[in-house]
Amino acid sequence: MRSLWRKEWGPEIEAKFLERGIAFSDDSVWNTFYVRNKAEEGAILGVSRVDGEGRVHYGYVKVFGTHDDWVAARERYAPFHKGDRYAFALPGSDSIYFHFPADRRVRALHHVTNPRRLKHYLHSHVPGFDANSRRVRAGKTVLDLLRYKPERRAVLRARIALRDERSGAKEIVSHVVRVHADRSGLNASRVLPTLAKAVSFRLPDTLHYDADSRIAIHSWVEGKPVLDDWAAGGRVDLALAAGRALREVHEASVPDTLPVRRSHDTDQRARRVVRDLESFLPGIGKDVAALLEGESRRPAEQCLVHGDFYYAQIVCRGESDIGVVDWDECRFGYAVEDVANFLAHLNYLELESRIPGGFARILEREFLEGYGTPPDGLARETALQLVLLAMRPIRSLATRWEGRSRAILRRAAHVLDDGRGIQA
Repeated sequence: MRSLWRKEWGPEIEAKFLERGIAFSDDSVWNTFYVRNKAEEGAILGVSRVDGEGRVHYGYVKVFGTHDDWVAARERYAPFHKGDRYAFALPGSDSIYFHFPADRRVRALHHVTNPRRLKHYLHSHVPGFDANSRRVRAGKTVLDLLRYKPERRAVLRARIALRDERSGAKEIVSHVVRVHADRSGLNASRVLPTLAKAVSFRLPDTLHYDADSRIAIHSWVEGKPVLDDWAAGGRVDLALAAGRALREVHEASVPDTLPVRRSHDTDQRARRVVRDLESFLPGIGKDVAALLEGESRRPAEQCLVHGDFYYAQIVCRGESDIGVVDWDECRFGYAVEDVANFLAHLNYLELESRIPGGFARILEREFLEGYGTPPDGLARETALQLVLLAMRPIRSLATRWEGRSRAILRRAAHVLDDGRGIQA
């Protein structure tokens, strides 16, 4: 897998940095933080490196699926240079390097990745940031890149320094800024205001969504990640609270303008993942064939689903004041998908030794007690969700990624055979 990165690319990229006065220390190396490889589309490698002043520079290499695609992209993008965005073709392959915030698909990213540009965007587009009354102090504003999936989305935390122009009072507010390649952010902007009135837990407030730029801005939900306590084998009550929160979501009435998930979406996604896995683990399709037989049965009734409900989306403030974040994937779908995704991630935590052995079964019991009667088809859906997770060690370039991916697939098979969500 690591051979996707070519050693001759490093000096070529470094030379372009030197042209802009940026030098790297001798002891720093190029790190690949993200991999996506699809036969028909080519590959994407997210890369980063620390310069001599300790700043992290991000970018990605797009390896095109065909030479013709590369030629067309080179004519459009390479060379390209505008401000801190630039792109150029790499030698010896049908590839182009894009320097963050340049991104072929997440095209509005550059509007919010620099404090001065973010200031301009807020004053121009977002109510509550009027330059004549509530001015953004760009020099005191701090941006942290939380997640970046090249050509899909970027998530930043913005600690925005403000000054009240009438009173002179200063404050710092925290918000989450998301920029998408598609219109995922539109779903959250439609749902959250209504959902906030129907549930007892905290949600992010939607400050802004622009369908053209696909920029979404939400309030930061304060709290400690539940995994901090679960890693030490504590706070099982938070799993109970998570189950209750998810039940509230599934019972909520929200606008019917959301997209609808088809009944066999998870089956189809799992099959696509297995095809992608074949690029890294030849022959794996035969090993997991039994997991993909048939189609999942779904009830006629759909409900609001979070779409990516698992431990990382849950924070707790104080004893029991939980918040649920990251609603980009919300839509009408099937309750079993959310429940199974949560259980699949508990399996994943146990396989990765991030929680004590046997603790996943305890958390499952508490979570399902909080949720109530589990949906039909939970074991099969949990197994399919584990298949989807099998790409994670590969995309994150984890050490011993092959064994870790195979372990996830074995757990999926055991879950399906056992008919339970968690394996002891």
